[in-house]
Amino acid sequence: MSAATSDSAEGRTAASPAGSVTALAAASERPRFLRTFESLGDANYRWFFGAMVAGFTGLSMQTFVAGWLTYELTGSFAALGFMSLANGLSNIVFSNIGGVMADRVARKQSLVQTGQVMSAVTAFVMVVIIAAGWLHFWHVVAAAMLLSGAHILTMPARQSLTPDVAGMHRLQNAAALYTFGQNTATLLMPATAGFILGAAGGDAPAAKYVYAIICGVQFGAALLLGRVRVPPREVSGARRAILGELIAGLRYVRHHPQIRLILGFHIFAAMFVATYMSLLPGFAKEVLGVGASRLGLLQAMLGLGAISGALIVGSLPPRRRGTVLLVAVVWLGGALAVMSLITSYTLALPAAVLIGMGQTGYLTMCPVLLQTYVDPEFRGRVLSIYLMQFGLWSIGIFGIGLLANAAGPQTAMRVSAVLLAGGALAMLAFVRSFREID
Repeated sequence: MSAATSDSAEGRTAASPAGSVTALAAASERPRFLRTFESLGDANYRWFFGAMVAGFTGLSMQTFVAGWLTYELTGSFAALGFMSLANGLSNIVFSNIGGVMADRVARKQSLVQTGQVMSAVTAFVMVVIIAAGWLHFWHVVAAAMLLSGAHILTMPARQSLTPDVAGMHRLQNAAALYTFGQNTATLLMPATAGFILGAAGGDAPAAKYVYAIICGVQFGAALLLGRVRVPPREVSGARRAILGELIAGLRYVRHHPQIRLILGFHIFAAMFVATYMSLLPGFAKEVLGVGASRLGLLQAMLGLGAISGALIVGSLPPRRRGTVLLVAVVWLGGALAVMSLITSYTLALPAAVLIGMGQTGYLTMCPVLLQTYVDPEFRGRVLSIYLMQFGLWSIGIFGIGLLANAAGPQTAMRVSAVLLAGGALAMLAFVRSFREID
């Protein structure tokens, strides 16, 4: 079967979920423990999974060390918010360009590999800068923008490869395992980075060791992805300029009610779903009274909760997934409200687990629903709108960072919690069409 024929078949399944009723019913009838790791039975998916875990290992360490360095160098919540805002604005641009590229390139995995190599080179430059004693705050901001920019530019291609590698009939399971791998990295790597920083002296020069590891794992991710075999696809349709492609994608979204509804809620929720992450370095130091290594363990607990959430989603039958998404957001808001009341490090650890579970339930189910309903021709561009979340996160983080600077991190976290839980509860109560999305 040609790539074009395969894409066409997936398009019919994606555009009309009713066409996959038999496959979904068969999947839902399997014992839950058999469904959890189903996609890993495919060797090609295992190579893909390994490459994604390696890439997210580097990203998780970069996110941790950039936040830690920023607060270490400046001592300011506003500086954390500024760095997130700078990342967010670049991510909004890169995600949309990346969506067009994902829909237009014949070999999406080559695009992803290019981004991974760019990340490795950027991390190597940071090693040199820190070792030479040249480090300033703007170096951290520039490196974070380049690393996150390379990641977000290739994220639509990475996300849209999942159904190509695993098949639409295993999409929910494959996407949940993808998130499981991502959050395994989130569990292990911030703690690892924190321990490395602590062992190397706990000051800014110690960060060069973390960036050296980031360089190595990003090169490794590119090599692993080279083992994935996805037949080159035939790109159909007339080629337009990037702006024309983006406008065509927006028109597509406007004319598809389910996709429009999912993305509309996502644009709201994405403003607040990750604001707590930027608050953690200061929250840990000022409220909980702990340093880098314990901050790493706190973030590892977020990862542990995320792993649990991903495994639960991967085991669920593909029914009433709109309701599952909204319940996950309510769960996240409630867990953040609990964390905002805590001043004990010991109590903060289980609260972090609950936060990770809720966030992962939402972030796993949202792209699954989009990829279920989208036509393959527009998959990259629709996912690029979804992936604007990284930019929206940063805009929300900037505002919450300013609020934390003025009123403290606990108040800022509480505001995020109320907005998230309140928005999701309103959707559950008043928008029946969202609750019934399968």
